[in-house]
Amino acid sequence: MQQTQQVRAELALAKRQQTEVLALFANEQTLDTLLIDLNRVVESVNVNAGGNFTRARLKRYVPANRLPR
Repeated sequence: MQQTQQVRAELALAKRQQTEVLALFANEQTLDTLLIDLNRVVESVNVNAGGNFTRARLKRYVPANRLPR
C-alpha cells in the first residue's frame, strides 16, 4: 500500500516535470519570439566581432517541419 502511494507520487512529479520541460520548447505561438531572440543573438555577434569581420545576417528561417516537399 505505501509503495503504491510512493509510486503514484513519483508519477505525479514526473508528469509535472514533463509539462515544465515541454513548455521550454517553441510552438507556433512562441515561434515569432524565438525568431526575434535569434535575431538579437546574430546582431550581438556583429557588435562583438569588431571591424574586419563579415557581418552576420539572418536571411531566412524555415522550421524543419515546414520545409517544402
